[in-house]
This record gives sequence, C-alpha cells and structure tokens, in this order.
Amino acid sequence: MKSRLLLFFLLLPLCAGAQTTVVEKTYISTDREIYVSGDKIWCSAFCVDAANGLRPSSLSAIAYVEIVSEDGTLESGKIALSEGRGAGTIEIPATAPTGNYRIVAYTAYTKNTPGFNPQEHISKTISIFNTYTKERVKNGVKILSDSEYDALRTPAGTQPAAGTHTAAGALSITCHRSAEGYLEVVLTNNSATPADLSLSLSNRDGIIPPDNTSIGAFMGAAASAAQAAAGAESAAARASARAASAGAESAPAAAVSTAAELPEYEGEIIRGRIAGATTDEIEGLKGRSAFISVPTEKSDLYSSVVDNDGMIKFVTNNIYGTKEMVCEIEDNDLARCHIELISPFVSPKLKGIPALQMAPSIKEDLQRRGLSVQLCRSFSADTLASLMPIRENPLIPSYDAIEYKLDDYKRFPVMRELFIEFINEIKVRRVDGKEQLKVKTHLEERVSLFDKNNSLIMVDGIPVFDHSQVIEYDPLLVESVVVYPYKYYTGWRSFCGMANFVTYKKNLPGIKFNDGVRVVQFKGCSYPMAFTCQEIGEDFPDYRELLYWHPQIKLPAGESSSIKVKIPANVKEIRICAEGMTENGTPFSITL
Repeated sequence: MKSRLLLFFLLLPLCAGAQTTVVEKTYISTDREIYVSGDKIWCSAFCVDAANGLRPSSLSAIAYVEIVSEDGTLESGKIALSEGRGAGTIEIPATAPTGNYRIVAYTAYTKNTPGFNPQEHISKTISIFNTYTKERVKNGVKILSDSEYDALRTPAGTQPAAGTHTAAGALSITCHRSAEGYLEVVLTNNSATPADLSLSLSNRDGIIPPDNTSIGAFMGAAASAAQAAAGAESAAARASARAASAGAESAPAAAVSTAAELPEYEGEIIRGRIAGATTDEIEGLKGRSAFISVPTEKSDLYSSVVDNDGMIKFVTNNIYGTKEMVCEIEDNDLARCHIELISPFVSPKLKGIPALQMAPSIKEDLQRRGLSVQLCRSFSADTLASLMPIRENPLIPSYDAIEYKLDDYKRFPVMRELFIEFINEIKVRRVDGKEQLKVKTHLEERVSLFDKNNSLIMVDGIPVFDHSQVIEYDPLLVESVVVYPYKYYTGWRSFCGMANFVTYKKNLPGIKFNDGVRVVQFKGCSYPMAFTCQEIGEDFPDYRELLYWHPQIKLPAGESSSIKVKIPANVKEIRICAEGMTENGTPFSITL
C-alpha cells in the first residue's frame, strides 16, 4: 500500500537525557525608528539560543511581534522563521495615537521561561506620529520649545559620501555617491564566519529618533540572563543532590517537557476551544475530529481532535497572509457549539516608556512624511518590493494530482454526469442510506479500488462532509477537479483518496455550512519582503522616506556585496543602518 504521512504531530524536542536547555530570545531589526500613522514597519527577526553561544535557533518556526505603548498593544504580527531568521511587515493603523511604542518579540517556547516577563523581550523603541488627528498616547507626548528640542540633538555623524566604516570588526561599509543620483554601498564581511544582516537606507530629517540600544547590547543581556538562570538551576540541583546524599527527602525533579507551550517546530500551533457548549455537550464532542482550512486552489487544511477539556491544537506549517479561515467540527449537529480560536499574543502591559518629545520646528518634516505615505499608497509603492522565498509544505504534493480542466471536456449541467463520462476516479456510492463520493485509491502497484473508508471531498480546499451538496453542485461553477488517488493523513485523520473541486471564483460559491461552522478572519505570517526599489520608474513621484530595505543579506566570510540605490532629489542626508549576526553568534551593528 502506498500511503503518505503528510503532517506529523510535533515530537517534543527535549528528551529525558537532554544535556542542554534552549533559551530563545528574539530581536527585531527595523527599517527606521520614526514612522507616521498609515506607514509600514519592515522587520527582520533574529531568533537565537541565548544559552548556547547566541547561535541561530532552529527550534521555533514562528515569532510573535507586538507594537506596544502604555495604553496597550497597538498592532501585532507573525514572522515565519527558518534557522532563526525571518522577515515581515506590520502595518501601522491610520488611527494610531502619536507616541512612543516598544517592539516586543518572542516565540511560543519563550513563554515557558520561568517568570516570563515581556519587559525583557523589548527589541527597541519607535516613535509614531499621527499626521491626521491629534490623538495621543495618554501622558505619552511632551511638547518642547524649538530651543529645548535643538538642545537634545547629538552631533551629526559623517555622511556617506566616501569612506569606510567598521562595526565590531565584523562589517565594513564603503559608500560612493554619484552625480547621477545613485549611492553605491559596498558591504564587506571581515569575520572568519558567514554573516547575516539587515540593511536600511532612509531619509534623515530634523526629527530626533528615540534612544535605543544596539543588537549587541540586546544579545549580551540575553546571554547574561541565560547564564544566570543556568547557574541558579545548577545551584538548585547541587543542593538537591546534597540533601539526597544526607538522607533528606529532596523535592521531585521537574518532568521533562511539561511546558504549557510546545515548541512550534513546523509552524504555528493554532489553539482553539469549543464555545457555546455545556459541560455535557463538550463531553459528547470529545474525540471528534476538528478542521481548519483556508479557501485556496491548493489545500491549506489541518485537523485535530477535541480533547477532554474542549480544547483543540492544530499543528500547521505556517499560513501566510490574512485569510478567511473555516473552522468546523465533523458531525456537529449542535448549532451553538463552534470552534473559537485563541490569540497567541500576550498583550503585555508595559510601563516606563519615555514620552515622545516634539516641537513646532518638526512640522514641515512631519507634513513631508505624511505626504510620502499617501503618495506611496496612491502609486502602489508595494510594487517596488520583492517577495522573498517562503517555506511551503502543502498537504498534498502536486505530483500526486490528477487534474481535470472542465473546459477541456464537454460541459454537463449535472455533476453526476462528470463521474460517469470522464472522471473515472470518483464514483457515487450509497452508504447507510446516504450518498457519498468515493475516490479510487492506489493501494499498491497496479492495485486500485474504491475503498469503503471515507474519502475527503473539498470545494476550493474546504472540506465538505455533506457530499450531497457536491453531488448536486452546479458544475458550470467549477473550473477544475483535482483528484488525489492515494491514502493521505492529516493530523489525526486518514482518508482514502481526496478530491478538490476548484471553482472559478475560489470562494465556495453556493456552498452552505451548518450553524456550527465559523468563518473567521485569520492573520497568518507576514509575507517576507525586501523593499529594494529596483523597478522604480520615471513617472513615479519619488518622495520616498525609505530608500532601501533588505532584511536578510548573507555575506560569506571575507567577501563583499555591492548595492546600488537610487536617491530621490529631495533627500539631502541619508541614514544607513546595518544590524546582524555572524554564524558563530557575534552580533554587530553600524549606523551612519
């Protein structure tokens, strides 16, 4: 029998004999430190194991990021990680109050840290100005006179006209600005190991950025905290051993991997609960299969089971973008019982955020920044960005599929005719008095049959358990039928063959779900993007504040990389910021 196990439940990565403890810390590098409402924050994530030399952590596949003021969380986002690195964007709401905000980042596994404190996971402070309204963070803005504001300025740094600048011996930057309006930036890795960094070029104006520590300071504090925690654990273990040798009853050792949060090794573990049900009804639903899925040509489908407490965990491979997600419990006849998804964010309450200081003299700079955001939106500046590779692991490999493009065949007004005339892999069978669709399953070489066990039938990637809806569906709405003729496993369930009826609209037109099904807006991982502006045209009104952003530049040991950036005519001073880590865990940063 040919079977494919396509989605494994996570095995706990820490075994009883494990000698090391993973302590994940996540630092977020951003394109700038000053934004206006409606702007976009471009992020680069560095997730390291603070207990083992600050090397990239391969444990978690997703990081959670929150933009927080003393009023609470303004916005949040998810960044997919691969070997400790990731990238994404967070949109600042147009209604964001003016004030200073802190960026808090963590993984699910980080929340298992004893005494987890979000205050210890702050990457940096950013300033956000609302150029549309007078809304402000409560007690978060201080108005100064122009002279008081000017007194806060630090001496201007060297502008990148020409010269070499080095940070921590790991990176050097050489800049050459041409008369044609371009700036060439040459990055050189001076270390003996490969380096991975983010690079930002932006306009520098008269607005003073908030005070921030470097990636080096963040990582140093993380390593010190992990070392202190390990020392405390070792001291406790020695004390327990001494007590045991003296015949005293020692405290029981903590069970391995009993943490509330499993490491999200494959992708986000989406948690949910049964809502609207009594205790007896939850007991009746215990052990039932639950599904979440996203309408798509491919199948973004995950399953789990309802546990004794009415809780559900869906192990995913990361879902990208904001999508409509269908949440359903198989054979649920209770209309009020449904799946309610649980937010993975901690929504921290932070104190001690310094007030944003502003003065009348920055009015023109703010007006220009606000205009830049509006122009970039109006002229689709997103087309200047490029999508970076993402890790995809679809439920069904494309090479398994048998696809029928219905426009290539004679069109029939009745779905049953398709199964009779040319889709021989699907048949209608009557089981327990109900009509069901069965998919011919390849069991082994040259052996195929319509198995008595259930086949998974989908419309636009969404499971439809009432097959009569598909049997009576209008075939003129369907663009193609994709048949998967093998035995498949998804989470806890197995199916003998699958079929996906892909409509032209890709949004399940005409399919009706029972009242226990919920369709919710789900915010998945941000798509990793680089804002390189390589395709900027002559007709684009170039008032960009962000000139260049790349979240993941990989530099082999001893090698260089050259980047050419077009500079708008109105930009007089340029801020260059590079932050990164070497492969052996050495952080570096340089800001010009």
